Amino acid sequence: GKQNGKDGEEDKEAPEAAARPGTTFRLPPDVAGRKEEQESFCEERNSYALNGRPFGLAFVWGNSYQDDTGNVQCMIATDSAGMVGEVLQQAGFEVRVRLNVRKKYILDELAAENVEDELKDKYDCVLCYFCGRGDGDSFMTQYEETITVAEVWASLDAVGFTGRPRIMIMDLMDVRSTYVEDFAEEASKLKSDFEGASQDLALMQAKGGAPPDMVTKRVAELEHQLTEKLEEQKNLRGAPNAGIQARIAVIGVPITEGIVSFTVHVKRLAYAISFGVCHHSELSKVWGKKLRTYCGMSDYLGADQYGWAFNQVGRAFHNQYQKPGKAQWGKVMHIRQGDKVTITLDTVQGMMRLDVPGKFKGSHTKMLHPALLNLAERGVTLYPSV
Repeated sequence: GKQNGKDGEEDKEAPEAAARPGTTFRLPPDVAGRKEEQESFCEERNSYALNGRPFGLAFVWGNSYQDDTGNVQCMIATDSAGMVGEVLQQAGFEVRVRLNVRKKYILDELAAENVEDELKDKYDCVLCYFCGRGDGDSFMTQYEETITVAEVWASLDAVGFTGRPRIMIMDLMDVRSTYVEDFAEEASKLKSDFEGASQDLALMQAKGGAPPDMVTKRVAELEHQLTEKLEEQKNLRGAPNAGIQARIAVIGVPITEGIVSFTVHVKRLAYAISFGVCHHSELSKVWGKKLRTYCGMSDYLGADQYGWAFNQVGRAFHNQYQKPGKAQWGKVMHIRQGDKVTITLDTVQGMMRLDVPGKFKGSHTKMLHPALLNLAERGVTLYPSV
């Protein structure tokens, strides 16, 4: 080592600040100003940089329900919510799980007094997971109360959680309606009661003398109720089978005039399919009540008077629901995976045509219908649908 010319002692380098007791280590300015790898990554992709664990606050909600008989249904909803909560906790979230509760308790949990302090400084994001019944814009809690996604976001806005990630995951269950089966059972019972009362009346008349007014009135009331029930049953749509995933996808491009074509490339196909147009504002008609509600949108395109379509074997469909005959899905020539299906609607001639390369050559792939004619003059708007 170098020696000091004055007293011969060796020079010693000054110890680093971090080595001094009671001091705080600080990075040199040039190092502290340098961006870390994750910061550069987020900046390049215009994404949000998380500060570390816990990443955020996760609300997990699951709701089963009781059917009309009092039996608990959709238990998978609460089971799924419990498992998702465990996974989110392992992933670095603080998790708050609520199972089978009413709307009030879920919204209370999002209130300022319960989350404001944590959301202001502690968490980078909020994740909401719901499992149960819903429609994509809302979900159903106990006692058939509904919470919309907009209500959840508004609650977060109210506590000042803005400018940071929000995630909503909705794991929705499609519950089969029993309305049609229940309706048929009620009609059968009413018919049985009417026939029994009619027989009693006939026996009284056969014995001679006038039957009591109460009996005559009862038979007349049952006959009236049965007539109304049978008339209503004629217009009742069958609920979709629980094993068939049938839906109508409406393409948001309005058709009001001229000649319009659209092409669908069938990349995968697992179920029967129809292509055409529909009057989508009328598709929301609902049958049944409460938990037994079902909707016409679960039927195939062309099943009612608001849809015009060609099915998988090139057969034209319009208001076909109550007409006899099968759709002949097993026919040899039909639309398969990989086909490109073109639908052309001519509002001048009131005609719709199906074109699939190499298939369905002939006039049977054309549909003429007055409801497809002069849409603009009649103030009608149709939409491409599958």
